[in-house]
Amino acid sequence: MNNTIKFALVAFALSTSGCATFQSDPTVSQADAESVTYRIKGDQLDKAKAAADEHCGTFNRIAFQESISRGSGDSRIVRYLCR
Repeated sequence: MNNTIKFALVAFALSTSGCATFQSDPTVSQADAESVTYRIKGDQLDKAKAAADEHCGTFNRIAFQESISRGSGDSRIVRYLCR
């Protein structure tokens, strides 16, 4: 394998690893049969909604977004009610 290809592979691996860290899944802060709260970063609102749908679905309920607020740093806190 020539050096140009090796360099390109290393550069690709380094660039995607940084993105993967930033775009991790929403983190559960609180969860029970009544509601679920996530800490999200960046553009994770769709992922949080999908996770809330799955969580509330385990109780045969539907997730409805109740609130979204600023968290620490660049994070936001989003809360869903299970109805």
